[in-house]
Amino acid sequence: MPAMAEPTAQRRHVVLSLSAGPETVPAARHFAMSYLAQWPLRPDVRDDAELMVSELVTNALRHGPPPIYLDVSLRGNRIRISVADSSRVAPQAMAVTTWSEGGRGLALLQAVAADWGSEMASSGKRVWCELPVSE
Repeated sequence: MPAMAEPTAQRRHVVLSLSAGPETVPAARHFAMSYLAQWPLRPDVRDDAELMVSELVTNALRHGPPPIYLDVSLRGNRIRISVADSSRVAPQAMAVTTWSEGGRGLALLQAVAADWGSEMASSGKRVWCELPVSE
């Protein structure tokens, strides 16, 4: 079960430690959306942020062993969402067909996020994306 702490008002940065389980992705979405609710964001920005949290956490659960950390921050005019796991394997786009059940996560990041990337660390990797707060 995720270590859950409700974000406090007007914090510009929150981190959630996640363990693997069926409740992990919904708990991550709830945590991120609770944090972002304190800011006057357009509905489409909130929707994009929720989608990015789902994709990044799901990919970490599939490809990287726990511990997993969700980090959400407001940086200037962008929301930065990142997920760290203990895998040292860089994300790679997969060839998918119409019938593929997965493999579209990076394409989705590229289509929705203003910017995204991954960073390696001694303890694993962090995959992140940024969404514009306003246009």
